[in-house]
Amino acid sequence: MKTIEVYPVGSKLEIHKGVTAVVTGVCLEGSQNRVTYRCAWWDGNTRVTEWFDSFEVEWTEGADKIQIGFSMNGLAS
Repeated sequence: MKTIEVYPVGSKLEIHKGVTAVVTGVCLEGSQNRVTYRCAWWDGNTRVTEWFDSFEVEWTEGADKIQIGFSMNGLAS
C-alpha cells in the first residue's frame, strides 16, 4: 500500500507571511503524487479561496500531517 502525508481539511497553514488560511480541500495528482491544497482566508470582508502547491504552504502549530493510503493494484472486482 502506498501512503502519502498530507495536511487534513480544517488545518490552519501559513500561505504568506502573516496570512493564515484554512485547508478546505486536498488534491493528489499524477504519478509523482503532487499534493495541492485549496485554502480559504478572509481579506477584509471578502472570503478568498486559492489552490497552493505543498511547497507554498507552511506548517503552523497544531497543523499536523496525517497519512493516507491507497492500493496501486488497480480496481477491485
